[in-house]
Amino acid sequence: MKKKLVAISLILIVFLGCDSGLKKKIITSEDGLNSLTIISKDAEYYIFKGKLDLDKIPANGYVKNKGVVEHFNALVKWSNGQVDLYHTYGVFDESKKPKDIILNRVSVKEFERLKKLPEYEYFYY
Repeated sequence: MKKKLVAISLILIVFLGCDSGLKKKIITSEDGLNSLTIISKDAEYYIFKGKLDLDKIPANGYVKNKGVVEHFNALVKWSNGQVDLYHTYGVFDESKKPKDIILNRVSVKEFERLKKLPEYEYFYY
């Protein structure tokens, strides 16, 4: 019995120790037809169009935001296969960005105005 307990404990330690360090958040539109996946690792946030079920970060197809604060506020608007992201701050790397993700930096006043409109979905990451 003691050997089984030790074996199970070792398996749990190995299993839990294999954490990839990735955290994932999925934002879905109210109708469920559109989504974004945000993967975070080492204070960097990778924003992808659609739902991703991966254990590693793909080589391209994302916008990267380097984390300097605890949470980032954003708005998203989906239209005709395009993703419009609105933000007030952040350090973005668009070098691996697909053409259908558009970043829009807006003032806090404009952000708060857009946030009230039904076609924009508020989220934070």
